[in-house]
Amino acid sequence: MLFGIKGDYHAFIDSSCISLACGLIFKFLTRKVKFKFSPREGFAIVTFGWLFLSLFGSLPFVLDNMQDNPFTFTNAFFEAMSGFTTTGASILQNIEVIPKPLLFWRSLTHWIGGMGIVVLFLAILPALGAGGFQLFRAEVPGPTKDKLSPKIGNTAKTLWGIYLLLSTACFLALMAAGMTPFNAICHAFGTISTGGFSTLNDSVAGFHSWKIEVIITIFMALSGCNFILFLHLAKGHFKHVFSNEELRFYIFSIFISIALISYMVLKQSPTDDHLKVIRDVAFQVITILSCTGFASADFDLWPLASQMLLVLLMVMGGCAGSTSGGLKVFRVLVSIKVGKREISRLLTPRAVIPLKNDDEYISTALTHAIIGFVSIYFLILGAIGFILVWIEGDRYNLTSLLSICVSCLGNVGPGLDSFGPTDNYSTLRDQSKWLLSFLMLLGRLEFYSVFVLFLPQMWRR
Repeated sequence: MLFGIKGDYHAFIDSSCISLACGLIFKFLTRKVKFKFSPREGFAIVTFGWLFLSLFGSLPFVLDNMQDNPFTFTNAFFEAMSGFTTTGASILQNIEVIPKPLLFWRSLTHWIGGMGIVVLFLAILPALGAGGFQLFRAEVPGPTKDKLSPKIGNTAKTLWGIYLLLSTACFLALMAAGMTPFNAICHAFGTISTGGFSTLNDSVAGFHSWKIEVIITIFMALSGCNFILFLHLAKGHFKHVFSNEELRFYIFSIFISIALISYMVLKQSPTDDHLKVIRDVAFQVITILSCTGFASADFDLWPLASQMLLVLLMVMGGCAGSTSGGLKVFRVLVSIKVGKREISRLLTPRAVIPLKNDDEYISTALTHAIIGFVSIYFLILGAIGFILVWIEGDRYNLTSLLSICVSCLGNVGPGLDSFGPTDNYSTLRDQSKWLLSFLMLLGRLEFYSVFVLFLPQMWRR
C-alpha cells in the first residue's frame, strides 16, 4: 500500500494518485508547447493514448493486496490491454476469488474501450474542434467513418448516447432474468462492448439460465451491428436499415452458421433436446462473430469442421461502425465482390465492371484500401504466428497458437484446444503475453494508426 489505505479500494486510490501525478508532470513539461492537430498528431495521440491507458489501467491489478495476487506487471498489462481493446483474453485461472472492485474495474475497461476512450473525450471535449476528426478517424473501427452531424463532438455524443441506451437496456433485462445488480452490470458492460469478461469461472454457462443466455445472445448480435443504423432506426428510416447490404450479409452469416454447426453437433452427438443444442450453437456463433467471447458451451468438444467455421467467423467479425473486431463484414463483402469481378474479367478482359454497395458505387481508392487492409491482416497473422511458435517452442500445438493469434488480432478472446472457452492464457511465457498485447492493440486500432508511426516522414517537421 503506497499511501497506507486499507481495504479493497486502496489499489484504486493509489492508482488514481499515481495517474494524476504523472498527468500533472506531463502537463508541466508541455506547458509552453502549442498543439496543432493534424493526421500525424491524431494517429500518435490515439496509439500512445491506448498504450498509456493500458499501462495506468493495469495499476489497480498490481497494487491490490489480495492473497496470492496473480497479477505480475506483465499479467496486469495483458489483462488491462485485453480489457480496453475488448478482447476478453484473460490470465486468471480462478476469477471468483478476485475481489469485486477489481472484477468491476476489469469489466469497466471493456465498456470504456468498447466505444473508445478517444470518442469519449470528443463527447466531453468538443473544444478540440477540427482536429477532433483526426482522432475520430484514427480510433473509430471499421472502413466507414460517416459523421452523423457536422460537428464531431455531436457525433461522438450521439454514438455514446446509443451505447449508453443499449447498455442500460441490457442491464435491466439481465436484472429481470435473475442476475444480481453486480453481475448484471458487469455482463452488460461485457456484452455491449463485445468484450467478454465474466465474473464466473464458467462464464455465462455458470448461471444455468436459458433466459440469461437468450438476452445476452440478442444484445451481442445488436452490438455487432453498425451503430449508425440504430440512429436511422430511431428516425423511422426502416428502408435504409433493412436494405443495408452489410447488415443483410451479417444476418445471413449468423443463420447459415447456426444451421451448419447445429447439424454437425447433432450428427456427432444425437439428442432429443434439439432446442438446447440450437441455443448453445446460436450463442457461440454470435459471441464469436461479434467478437465478444462469452461461453455457454465448450465448442472444443464440437466437430473439427464446426471449430473451423468458428475461426472463419473470428476472422470476419462484426459490422463496420460497431464495437466488434475482426476484418469487418463490409471488408469481407467488398473482397468477395472484387474476387467475383476479377473472375468475370477472365471472360471479358476489357469490360468495366464497377462495384456497388447499397446502390452506391464503391470508389477505386476505397477498394484498394480494403484489399490492402486484408492483405496486411493475413501478413500480420503469419508473422506474429511464426514468432509466437518460435517463443513457445513445443509447449503447445500449432492449432492452439495460431488460433490465439486470430483471436487476439480480432479482439475475440477464446481460441482453440489449449486456449478454448474453458481455458485461459496464464501458462504462456511473458514474451508471448507482450506480443499478444501488441496484437490486441493492432486489432483494436486496425493497423494503420499504429504502423504509420514507424514511417520516417511521420517524425519529420
